[in-house]
Amino acid sequence: MRVATKWIVALGSVLLSIAPATHGEMIVGNLGQESINFDVIYNDNIRLAARFDLDDAFQSHTLTSVVLNLSALADAGPILAGLELYDDSGGGPGSLVADLGTASVPNDYPTFSHNTFTAGASPVLSPGHSYWLVLRWIDAANGHLLSWNETAGGEDPGGLPGASIPGDNAMLLSDDGGASWKDISPPLPSSFQFQLNGEPISTAVPEPSSLALVVLGGGCLGGVFLRRKGLN
Repeated sequence: MRVATKWIVALGSVLLSIAPATHGEMIVGNLGQESINFDVIYNDNIRLAARFDLDDAFQSHTLTSVVLNLSALADAGPILAGLELYDDSGGGPGSLVADLGTASVPNDYPTFSHNTFTAGASPVLSPGHSYWLVLRWIDAANGHLLSWNETAGGEDPGGLPGASIPGDNAMLLSDDGGASWKDISPPLPSSFQFQLNGEPISTAVPEPSSLALVVLGGGCLGGVFLRRKGLN
């Protein structure tokens, strides 16, 4: 019995050592940069879009949440905003990747605050791709203005290798519900303010020695149990 217990403990330790550890972390963001301006949504047809790039050095992550620096001006109460993730197609939003949910933006214009959108489906962000965050309002009857803050380029420390927020050709506006887009980037480097959070997708393969130990442990446990069964 003592031998079996030792092997169970050893086997559990090995399995824990090769199991991938995941945790939430900032992928890239610029919420800590100085705000210089903002753009607004004021009817059902308007969309605002922000681009981020992931080069080949980026490790694939699932996107868990996105934080935007927003403000709302409404008749009463907050404005409900919706956020979607698109892949890039020819320098603009292409195919829909995921619906990133909604956020209730406080009615406190001109004060801006951080509003979190939770990605329920946890879409995968892959290296070598560009993506677009597309903002719209949902509670149109209650809203006058939904504003998204801009910054003069730059990124916050702590982002992941290979993830970046470009300072040019990265801000778009649509006034026809997303059917067409126009670049609203100013002459100087600028981008909308946001932060992406996610969890890494482990691609590590267990070492052969670890796999051998697992197999050996399983075989020994099986032998011990068979021997006990024979004795009984």
